[in-house]
Amino acid sequence: MSDRNFCEIPIKIIKLYGKSFPFAIYLKLSGGKAVKLTNENEDLVEIFSRYEKKGVTGVYVLKDDFAKFIKDIKNKSKKALLDPSTLEEDKVKILADTYRVAKEGLKNFGIKPETIKLAKVVNESALNTIEETPNVYKFLEQFKDKCGKELYTIMLINFVISGMVDTFEWSSPALKEKITIGSLLCDVLLDENDFNELRENIETPEHLSMKAKNHPMDTYEKFSNSTGALSKETLEIIKFHHEKPCGGGFPYSIPGKNISLFPAIRIVADRFVSLLISENFDMNKRNNIIKTLDNEFQVANFKTAFSSLKTMLG
Repeated sequence: MSDRNFCEIPIKIIKLYGKSFPFAIYLKLSGGKAVKLTNENEDLVEIFSRYEKKGVTGVYVLKDDFAKFIKDIKNKSKKALLDPSTLEEDKVKILADTYRVAKEGLKNFGIKPETIKLAKVVNESALNTIEETPNVYKFLEQFKDKCGKELYTIMLINFVISGMVDTFEWSSPALKEKITIGSLLCDVLLDENDFNELRENIETPEHLSMKAKNHPMDTYEKFSNSTGALSKETLEIIKFHHEKPCGGGFPYSIPGKNISLFPAIRIVADRFVSLLISENFDMNKRNNIIKTLDNEFQVANFKTAFSSLKTMLG
């Protein structure tokens, strides 16, 4: 089975279609061979429920079919995520799997109108989900295993970013979307192992593989030729999201004074979330976290971004 010819789709996303799925579905065997499913007279939900019990989480479709599938799944995912009868646990699972589909599409096809629309569904739904819950940290901790470490971390960062942006007079839904979409897309070229490596060594980039260390540059270069699908501000967030005020970030290691406000907001939010996670969301240690950040973010736009974080936290 050549990975160049196939794209993976999470089973839970296919189950949104109910009894019929409009594209040929393949299973990937241990030897790498692709086998087409031929159970045409059976209920797809029943078939995939059996596969899930066996530990199968994803199946495959031909790349040409995946491009068509992306157009179709956007509305189905959005409908399920907005449906008030959808349980919180199911909503988080659908959100996580829609994010996986968006990542697969972005990696294989780049920034196309349909892939960016799907990414926006994930972004909007994630923000709506966490804004509707009375205790965001408890909610995300409860469902962390359901949505995966990557989306869990991004949802936290974007929740903080949303609050920070709201403190500025220039805040608007359009600008908030530009920043949070940029944040959502920062790590889409990384797989699960790459992401875990990144988070574990984020303060010691010398220990990172070249793929993890250079991903801001690689992602920016992949998406910067998207003929206007992403704004200049969104692309800047992707490009500079691991830089530091001291100039010791990666991969560019540019002086903090040269970082514009939107990337600075993302960097401050990311650092705050990292410290919050390391303290197991112990809000009694918030003052210590703020003190640490105060020592780090005193340069140019980083100082402005940090001030917005303090205002948000009250």
